[in-house]
Amino acid sequence: MKKVLLLNEWKTNNYGDIAINNAITNILKKLNIGVHNYLFWKEEISFGKNYVKYPKLIKFFLWKCQLAMDFGNYLYAKKILKNNNFDYIVIGGGELLGYNFGFNSAMYIWSKLAKRKNIPMLIYGVSGSDDLPKNKSIRYQKALSSCKYIVVRDKYTYDLIKNNFHLTCKYAPDCVFAYKKIFKTSYKKEIKEKMMLMAPILYYDDLKKGLGLESEEQYLQYLVDIIKNHLLNYSKIIITVTDKSDELISQKLFSYLKNDDEFLKIKIIYKSYDSLETFISLLEKCDLVVSGRMHAMILGKIYGCKIEPIVFKTKLKVFKKEYQNITAIETVEQEALESLINLANYINNN
Repeated sequence: MKKVLLLNEWKTNNYGDIAINNAITNILKKLNIGVHNYLFWKEEISFGKNYVKYPKLIKFFLWKCQLAMDFGNYLYAKKILKNNNFDYIVIGGGELLGYNFGFNSAMYIWSKLAKRKNIPMLIYGVSGSDDLPKNKSIRYQKALSSCKYIVVRDKYTYDLIKNNFHLTCKYAPDCVFAYKKIFKTSYKKEIKEKMMLMAPILYYDDLKKGLGLESEEQYLQYLVDIIKNHLLNYSKIIITVTDKSDELISQKLFSYLKNDDEFLKIKIIYKSYDSLETFISLLEKCDLVVSGRMHAMILGKIYGCKIEPIVFKTKLKVFKKEYQNITAIETVEQEALESLINLANYINNN
């Protein structure tokens, strides 16, 4: 039995990250591969377990100091590899080639240690962007150049790796598209009353910049306006989250709607962060999903919902273009499943 170290962001409070890890782990294990799951990156990995208590100035310095971040990631990776003999390291999926400098450092350090220990490193189901500082882009290129197997989850990233990094890769839909097939989830879409599900993302710098907003109050009004555009079609609105960090803005939106006279005749329900399974059960009753979280919309799509992405970054712009209006979702699901099986076959046969 082959032994694989699987690195991604699975140990978070984000349903999307959990679904990614569940999908990859399940297929690898079904095809007789031993899977050992570890976090790809987290602030506490790079900067220490007391990172959250550090003063803002110290945090700012650490984020600017590439050497400090690399050293923390090196110690973490070295500890994991010390007493384990892995046949492969698999990194994926997620937006692991993006602007996050922590991801950039982790990818670079893992590739160096994998090469040193002669462990093949495979990249699966990732995406990225071309707005990186040149030095970060070069580090991603160096890391990926040591990998013989790279699968990306959108055509934008495929072109990025091919044209900017000058490397060969494959494209397949995000593995979460295969979630219903992998876990044999049976459901019956029964919409007794037209329900809309809104899962907003927290208000932070990237969103502020991407939507051209000046304040959280403007963002809340932006979300309310989206809902109002659909008001004639829906008798019930569910406000929920797919990431625990989004709870505060979701609660504020719920209160905002409850105090708006235009919604007096609309049933508005708030569902707090619970579990991936609970979220899927909501999707089975809904007709439309609006979110700034990509995997909320992927899950919505495969469970029979229309989707409306809140587009504030490249990843969501690409997703909207590729999937919002697609009707042959079963084909996408099958392609995602086959790509996971191909990953497992590559590991077993090489």
